[in-house]
Amino acid sequence: AKLLIKNHNAVLYGALFDYLWPWEKAWEAPYLLKSRIGHLDPNRFATMGPQSLVPYLQRRSHEPALHRFPLTLSKRIIDASKRLVQHYGSNAASIWPNGTPAITVINRLEEFEGIKQKISRVMARLLGTYFGVALTGWDKIDIAVDRHVARVFLRTGLVRRNSGTYSVSEVQNEIIQKARKEKPEFPGSLDEGAFEIGAEWCTNEEAYCDYRSEPCPLSAD
Repeated sequence: AKLLIKNHNAVLYGALFDYLWPWEKAWEAPYLLKSRIGHLDPNRFATMGPQSLVPYLQRRSHEPALHRFPLTLSKRIIDASKRLVQHYGSNAASIWPNGTPAITVINRLEEFEGIKQKISRVMARLLGTYFGVALTGWDKIDIAVDRHVARVFLRTGLVRRNSGTYSVSEVQNEIIQKARKEKPEFPGSLDEGAFEIGAEWCTNEEAYCDYRSEPCPLSAD
């Protein structure tokens, strides 16, 4: 946590790790990568080949793997570093300086390979609520929709559909619109609570609610 607060490049790299990997491990990964390779310098990463980071991301003797797809992450970290060097003076803080509209930050983040709707919105929320960045236009930060959030919105009836099962992509826009209606001043603030409920209590395997004996309306994918 201390590294993330002091080093904004670590924050950006953490967002890249948050892909098909538990979020707790994803946000710890920049610290572990730094301890293995000795730095988080985008200038040095930018000169490396696409497979150069793989040995540092794989499981090593008694140390855990930093991601299930080390080659994908190696390429994304190197590509992101090149963009940081070329467009942001090698400093991720230049992506989100104080006073920047949140939607501008979101659009900049989505220019990085591997950062899409969910992570860009989570990042914008975290920058303002956890990392102390004074963004403007909080009403433009939409809810970050993933399977946990979608499951909660469907099961609670916040988003209503006919019986059947639906993928996240099929209900994403409806969830975004509902969040904008329920919390117009900051729609993105709803995703943290919904994510926690979906991950801990309203899971696909077991639901502590009225859906205990009914099929989940969200498809397994």
